[in-house]
Amino acid sequence: LASVVMASVMMGVGAVLLYRSSCTVIGLLSGHITRPQPSRFTLIIAIISLLLKAVLYRYTMHWASLLKSSALRAKALDHRGDTLALIAVLLGIAGAIYLGEGWLFLEPLAAAVVSFFILRMGWSVLRPAFNELTEERLSHEIEQEIERLVLATPEVQGIRQLRTRSLGQGYAIEIDILVDGRMSVTEGHNITLIIEQELRHQYGAETHIAIHVEPAELPHL
Repeated sequence: LASVVMASVMMGVGAVLLYRSSCTVIGLLSGHITRPQPSRFTLIIAIISLLLKAVLYRYTMHWASLLKSSALRAKALDHRGDTLALIAVLLGIAGAIYLGEGWLFLEPLAAAVVSFFILRMGWSVLRPAFNELTEERLSHEIEQEIERLVLATPEVQGIRQLRTRSLGQGYAIEIDILVDGRMSVTEGHNITLIIEQELRHQYGAETHIAIHVEPAELPHL
């Protein structure tokens, strides 16, 4: 939910930035808007801000990867969006200082271009976060990997049904396995313990696992 909120804010900021930057570019080129030439001190401040945002982006993304947190990843991408915006500011300020007043439109023009990147980053965060909220199933590749791990157990003769979803930082896996119908309850239980151990080793100790054992063929009575 935090990722959805953060992504929505990012996309809102991107849309506002695009609108205002476009209006400023048009106003400067048409002569309806005048802006003072920025000072070199402003350029220095922009450089310092860019370096700080770059450090924040790497630091936040590092912890987002370690904790597998979509909210932290969204915040890291927000820092990255600020970094891109600051690059646009640097280009605009530098152009206005060293090229003259006729190039003051470079800053809002660069900001308008950056707004597209911000909108794209916001969407890249919003879509998977929304899918997680609606409990969309895991990717086809991960489900295939789960099936391979389960079928690697010799006693498992097949899989009847597999249901998966994202559960916070981990996965929820529910699966129906087929075994020899003449197998005892204890043997079936031991097989589920082996499968659970393999799945938790692969996807983490917090993985939610529910295994239903079914006979591959009903025994003849």
